[in-house]
Amino acid sequence: MNHVHKMEEDAEKSESRQSRPFPQDWKESGVVVVSAQGASTRSVTLSCCEQLRRATPACPSILLVFGGGKHTPEIILETIASVYPQCCVVGGACAGIIVADGSSCSGSEIGMVAFLGTKVSPKVHCVDLLARGDLAAGHQLGRLVRDQHASDAAVLLLYDSVLSFQPRRLHLAGNLLQGFQAEWPGAMAAIGGGLLTDLNLTDG
Repeated sequence: MNHVHKMEEDAEKSESRQSRPFPQDWKESGVVVVSAQGASTRSVTLSCCEQLRRATPACPSILLVFGGGKHTPEIILETIASVYPQCCVVGGACAGIIVADGSSCSGSEIGMVAFLGTKVSPKVHCVDLLARGDLAAGHQLGRLVRDQHASDAAVLLLYDSVLSFQPRRLHLAGNLLQGFQAEWPGAMAAIGGGLLTDLNLTDG
């Protein structure tokens, strides 16, 4: 109980700006979206977690998290784990976020999409092959997803926009998608985009 009170106090002290709560039907659908903005990584993360706790007492099955490039990823993960130790967390860096009441690209934002329950939680697949080539990575990921999903599945595809070590280079979405779609025999809906820390393409 003391832990909850401490979390609430930290969230109240934060200078973060919270997003406007989503309508009730979002909660009933099993998906809740929250966001906050501020300089302190821990305080902004706690603010998002507190919004989730107010929306539902349930622990999310999966948290899809996007953190602005000015925040420290390790602190985001550690803070979420302190509140939801059993939750699976996926996501990446972003230059900004778009929410119900507007958009921002200052790099100080954190957005979370909480999937509540196995019926609405997506399956997560990951490959670490972009350094070997975008096309090859697309084929590998396509085969992995194809083996576990129907050919008409909807897919959210996220990838690193920039190679994470020198020499820096952009990963091409066209090559990645070409390889991915080549492994699907049917009609597949793919949405998503590249992850990056800032609009200067410093990192992905």
